[in-house]
Formats: sequence, C-alpha cells, structure tokens
Amino acid sequence: MSQSPKPAARLTSDLLVRKGDVHAEPPRHVEDERLVQLTSRVKTSTVDRLREYSHKTRVSKQDIIEIALREYLDKMGA
Repeated sequence: MSQSPKPAARLTSDLLVRKGDVHAEPPRHVEDERLVQLTSRVKTSTVDRLREYSHKTRVSKQDIIEIALREYLDKMGA
C-alpha cells in the first residue's frame, strides 16, 4: 500500500518577516539556577501571541516568560 503524498505547505504573506521588521533583545541568560516546574493556565490568545513572537524573534518561550516575569516582579518591588 502506498500513501499519497501530503500536499505542500502554503507560504502565505502573514508567515513572511522582513529582515528589518523584528527588533528583539538577545535573551538575557539568568545565572545558573535550577529550573522548577510551574503549572499555569493561560488564555489561548496569549499562547498564540507567545508562540508567534517566539518564532519571529527566535527566542525560546521559556526565555520570554522568564524575562517578562522577572521584569514584572522587579517593577512591582517583589
């Protein structure tokens, strides 16, 4: 039995990013600390935005969340 080939993925304009369109700081690496599992529920729209930003900037979702949470906690004086 042979399987029919899968159709080729379509390249659409919303997937294209021009070289100068992405402005992201390089990830700030936190000192070598042990990572701890944290479970949280986040809205689908937020996860979609995180995934898209991570893809565009080539920064891991882990690094984006770590940086954002640290900046928020610093701002709040925690």
